[in-house]
Amino acid sequence: MKKIFRSDQERSEWLLQLAALLKEGFPLSEALVLLKTYQRGNKGQWCEIIYQSLLNGDDLSAQLEFAGFSKDIISYLYFHEKYGDLKYGLETAAILMEKKYESMEKVRKILFYPFILFLCLIVMATIISRGVLPQIQTFFQSMNQDLPWVTRFVISLLSLFEAPILLGFTLLLLLFLLWLRKLSLYDRLKFLLKLPLIKLFTRSLMTYYLTSHLSPLLKNGFSLYKALKVMEEHSKINFLQQEAQVISFQLMEGTPFTEIIRERKFYEPQLVATIGLGEAKGALGDELERYTNFLQRQYYEGVQNFMALLQPILYTVIGVIVMILFLSMMLPIFNIVDGW
Repeated sequence: MKKIFRSDQERSEWLLQLAALLKEGFPLSEALVLLKTYQRGNKGQWCEIIYQSLLNGDDLSAQLEFAGFSKDIISYLYFHEKYGDLKYGLETAAILMEKKYESMEKVRKILFYPFILFLCLIVMATIISRGVLPQIQTFFQSMNQDLPWVTRFVISLLSLFEAPILLGFTLLLLLFLLWLRKLSLYDRLKFLLKLPLIKLFTRSLMTYYLTSHLSPLLKNGFSLYKALKVMEEHSKINFLQQEAQVISFQLMEGTPFTEIIRERKFYEPQLVATIGLGEAKGALGDELERYTNFLQRQYYEGVQNFMALLQPILYTVIGVIVMILFLSMMLPIFNIVDGW
């Protein structure tokens, strides 16, 4: 079958339509039949495939991978479908995908014009380094004069972008990526947690994965140990499978959940306090769900703030580079005019 959805926005709309039909009281199978009649082409055929799979006893979430849904969304919907509230899961997943789509679109729009300017900058730098500066350098050498320091700096800097150096840098980058790929999952995460800015995003994401998968299970009456064993067996995310195995083993040894999380360096420090509050109130699932929503808002607010700063920074950097290139050409000319 050809591509079903063109973007996460269309996937989000489909999830919202399905959730709306479920809210109206339609069973999942009937809701899919209605969606099939409303939608044409590949989407309608896909709805028929899902309907037939449901008749055969398969899960809705098992069919989402064929339509380009990410593993985290599939895993999230699986737990809500099997052990939680599917309508709530569909709506939440749709909101997450819509926000992800909006964030990516903003990134594209913000980076489009700086990218075009950067390409123009590369062309201009190539012309200057290959055509203008060598002529200026030859002329000053024939006159036994020193070039201005800005010009010497630009010539030295542009020499770093010669083919052998770029090839060597590319080779080193490939070797680094191969080394990183050979590391175990935990070793890769530990490496990311050593990077100043990336560690904030990594820790927030890992915490979100854990809380968003645990909360529907705990709210549905599962014990913490049973919820972790379900995650270990059915999660689509390798990190959660391994973490569920480690945490459940330590729980069996008698270590409190808060102490386990405190010792794990992959999670936000606030998660320990959230778990302690939930256990004290006897509503750990509710507290984890609230914390999951907080992490969502915090993440997208952080993205918005970062985007607001990124574009002016890029324009400033490009402007400074253009000014330095301009000075590298004009200062030698001014020196020549002054000498005359």
